[in-house]
Amino acid sequence: MKAVSRSVFQVVDSLRIGGAERMAVDVSNGLAARGWDVDLIATRYRGPLEGDVLPGVRVTCLARQGRFDLGGLRRFRRLVRERRPDVVHAHGWSSLQFCTAGLTGLRDVPALVFHDHRGKGLEALPRSYRLSAWPLTAAHIAVDQTLLIPEPRTRLPLVQAVAVNGVPLGRFVPKRDYVPARPPRLVMTANLRPEKGHLELFEALAQLARWGIDTHADLIGALSDSDHEISCRRKITALGLDDRVTLLGPRSHVGILLATYDLGVLSSHTESGPIALIEYLASGLPFVVTDVGEIPASLPDELRPWVVPPGDPVALAGKLREALELTEAERARVGTAGRAHAEAHLSIDRTIDGIEAVYRLVSRDGGEGT
Repeated sequence: MKAVSRSVFQVVDSLRIGGAERMAVDVSNGLAARGWDVDLIATRYRGPLEGDVLPGVRVTCLARQGRFDLGGLRRFRRLVRERRPDVVHAHGWSSLQFCTAGLTGLRDVPALVFHDHRGKGLEALPRSYRLSAWPLTAAHIAVDQTLLIPEPRTRLPLVQAVAVNGVPLGRFVPKRDYVPARPPRLVMTANLRPEKGHLELFEALAQLARWGIDTHADLIGALSDSDHEISCRRKITALGLDDRVTLLGPRSHVGILLATYDLGVLSSHTESGPIALIEYLASGLPFVVTDVGEIPASLPDELRPWVVPPGDPVALAGKLREALELTEAERARVGTAGRAHAEAHLSIDRTIDGIEAVYRLVSRDGGEGT
């Protein structure tokens, strides 16, 4: 019998800090550890996540300047001809469109797998945009069941599957000390984007201050250098939070840093995973997060009390106060339950198990063993 196909391109826009980018790196590392021949291709930019790529993964940057940059497409097509991957795994819509254009017209086209990291379903995209991405797609992997609806029209029979986000648990140092600092130290890991709800977080922190609750929040994530960053800084100053909020920007070794905080926060309006919550759980860090994405919805009953509606800073502030008032033993129980849930359900190995199952269905040999 034929051998199982074991060659894959993981394609993502960049290796800058972000959830989809982090998943592309972690999936690449995990597949390489399982014996796959892996190319991790950043179509636009390199970035700090390149430092987390294991030696067994080849990294290439195509440096494309636009969605259908001809030079980038030529470089991609050359790599496909040289390496002959069995699967091309595109992370995100932009990467899918680029890969579709790059594979069109080639002989013996590899299976194209789309990994959907969006927080909203396909209906949120213009029809012309959707149609341009689907002609060669053999599989649609989503991090949330809702992203698979409605089913897109493709030329090929389409495999659809959910692969819930996960993290390499060994990257996270579990929290051991649950005695809170004075003032308590909060952390939010999220790039500075409007959909992450930073403005509502600032309002919640200001409400805590009005209640006489002193806190300090570190915000870890890429700064946007945009109007939104200016809006965030102005909001911080207007609410009198200059001494209570620090925009740290991106940080490496987040898996070590998280254990040094007292509470993880996420105030997003929309999410697919979210990776930040998985990181809090893996660290054994008590948390308060908004009820968006697959992970909050799947939390066990003992952890659901720490989920609040999005876009409600008063509710967020109230839940933060409740979490900060927990005793040391209560905080430890929340953290331990979170770590146990991550170990049981949110490891990168479980994610890769689902991805490999899709590969077996769409790769050239049909998933036959040796």
